Amino acid sequence: MSIAASNTSMRVPAGFRNLLEGLAREVLREQPTDVVAFAAQYFQKLLESREVALTRWRGEPCWRTTVSPGLLPRT
Repeated sequence: MSIAASNTSMRVPAGFRNLLEGLAREVLREQPTDVVAFAAQYFQKLLESREVALTRWRGEPCWRTTVSPGLLPRT
């Protein structure tokens, strides 16, 4: 595959490096014969696990009261 040289500078999106490093690590560990199919499966599982995590997070409060009962006003 050939890519034409260009003077255009491109910014790498936040998180992209970590995403590719994770994929590269798994490819090196598993040594799949079909890297493209493996990558598709890897990203599908990543999406599914993210959805599960978001669903769990939405169902629980993101903060908890941490004030000692003795400091709360008496009613």
